[in-house]
Amino acid sequence: MDKRIMKTRKGLKDALLCLLEEHPFEEITVTEICEHARTGRLTFYKYYSDKNELMRECFQDLQEEIMDRMRKEGENIRGRLPQISDDSGTGLSPRLNCLLRWMETYTDVVIDVLGDRRFLTAKMIGNSGMMYELYQFIIKCLEKMERESEVQDDFQTGRGWTRYPVQQVNSFLAMGMWGYVFSCREGTDMTRTRRDAKALLRDLLGSAIFMQATGQKP
Repeated sequence: MDKRIMKTRKGLKDALLCLLEEHPFEEITVTEICEHARTGRLTFYKYYSDKNELMRECFQDLQEEIMDRMRKEGENIRGRLPQISDDSGTGLSPRLNCLLRWMETYTDVVIDVLGDRRFLTAKMIGNSGMMYELYQFIIKCLEKMERESEVQDDFQTGRGWTRYPVQQVNSFLAMGMWGYVFSCREGTDMTRTRRDAKALLRDLLGSAIFMQATGQKP
């Protein structure tokens, strides 16, 4: 993509993100975005059909940033899978040990990327279209983490490992953990939130929701 086009699009996205710090998304107009970006409406409509498309691109940028970080972290996790799966200190089965490590890492990455932009997360949650995209994104991340966690032959046979349908459990984890981390108020200690979120993950994976051995029956 031409550098001038990239600069223009970045300016429009930065303008929207800046305006979102002070105003609800519904109240922000294309004219205000253009004025803040110091560009014209014709230029805006050259690249975006409306402000919703611009917002989606902002969210896609965040998704890409999160996935880039997860890919880098994933290389480290894959190199340590034998040790992670055999960790007896958690009281979890090998697969759940691996899934726990993936989910802890994902929690760290999301907090690092969005921790200083919680206002944007709140705006997304308040927008039904953005919320749906957010939900789909988290579900895809969970499914990827679950696939990466299948390091034992017993788990690769397709045997069930939760007491409930996997899709429903994923939905519960996706929205539940996201809400736990990002429903915090202004001034919340994110270090403590990060620690508590990981403790909650361990408690959930160690609960009756998940089967701790392949021989167990729901």
